[in-house]
Amino acid sequence: MKTKKTIQYILYLILLLLLLYLFTQQKNTITFIQKFLNTSKNIIKNSTIRELKPIEADGVNEEILQATNNFNFLVQKINTSIENSSQSIKHSYNSIEFIEKNIEELLELFYEMQDNKEFDKEMTRREDILIQSLEELTTSATKLQNLKKDFDNLITQK
Repeated sequence: MKTKKTIQYILYLILLLLLLYLFTQQKNTITFIQKFLNTSKNIIKNSTIRELKPIEADGVNEEILQATNNFNFLVQKINTSIENSSQSIKHSYNSIEFIEKNIEELLELFYEMQDNKEFDKEMTRREDILIQSLEELTTSATKLQNLKKDFDNLITQK
């Protein structure tokens, strides 16, 4: 009877040690899943990726490391694409400003020609087209500036 009780205690102790080992092995997986779920909930709840940060992996499990690396790679690609879009918008805005400046100079030239009475109906029509184009460019430039601010706000922390 004592042998059976001793075997039971030994088996019980082995079972506890195995459960403890299992818990320590699964802790990293559970931690990663919780971080991923919290990040996903925040993105869905806030409808923004502003708080999107890479997940740090402190486990030795190869699958967790691979999932973490994939997630962090995705975060990096999103941030890079937003930065590239922001730079592209900045260049477009600068181009629009340059075009606006050239149109304004052309309009000044038209006004000088008008003072000399060498202005006909065709030139008036072209002047109107240039003025309309200038207004549309100004509107586009404003929209591009606002879009750039929105992109910058997506990746910068406040």
